[in-house]
Amino acid sequence: MKIFKKAIVLIFIISSGYTYAAVKQVPFQNTMSALDKLNLPSSRRFNALKTKESYNSLSKIAFNSNYKLGQRWRSMAVIAKNFPKSKATKKGLLHKQWFIRNSALLGLEQGNKKMARVWAAKYLNKDASLIVRSAAVDILSKNPSPETKKILRANIDNKLNFRKGKPLWVRKNILQAIYQMSTKSDLPNMMSELNKKKIDPQHSKFLLEALPRVSGHSINSTPYDSEKKAWLTWWQGQKAMNQ
Repeated sequence: MKIFKKAIVLIFIISSGYTYAAVKQVPFQNTMSALDKLNLPSSRRFNALKTKESYNSLSKIAFNSNYKLGQRWRSMAVIAKNFPKSKATKKGLLHKQWFIRNSALLGLEQGNKKMARVWAAKYLNKDASLIVRSAAVDILSKNPSPETKKILRANIDNKLNFRKGKPLWVRKNILQAIYQMSTKSDLPNMMSELNKKKIDPQHSKFLLEALPRVSGHSINSTPYDSEKKAWLTWWQGQKAMNQ
């Protein structure tokens, strides 16, 4: 009887092993369509759509207006992440619809950061979509290099970032990014900006907030004109000491 029971247990273990192996070799998500896989959580979605077959299916979804906006957006993001150098990715980056360009850029950031920064710089300079330009600022701000700072500074007063003479939120994002990544080597440029006759309140706000951190010095003076004068006086003293 004991031998019989052991045999049953052994058969069960072996059977369970084969069942597990079968499931492992043919997981449920492999039987799902590309459209179904787009509904998976993002942590699984990208891994589930890496094949050439997936690429073809996703391309059909991303560029077909018969599909829902969300489906097209997710399709484009997956393409750009998993196939960053593909024709479909480039098509998405140049697409006439802003949400496709936005999705392509955000997906590309995960698939090829260097390419994403190049496209972000292009978008920030001339893309008509405020959403796309905002995404571009976010991507560029994660790479605090001299080149990035130069690109951001060049777009502070970009006409696209104003409406009826008033700055849009993307300009605030640009200024925040510039001064958050500023270091002591940027002090001459910051002081040059502060010394200009005309500097708008939005710009001066972020500049003055960054100066204590960057310089290691603090100024206890208000209002703005007095604070500006105090910083410029301090800067003249620093230059005199270093001569």
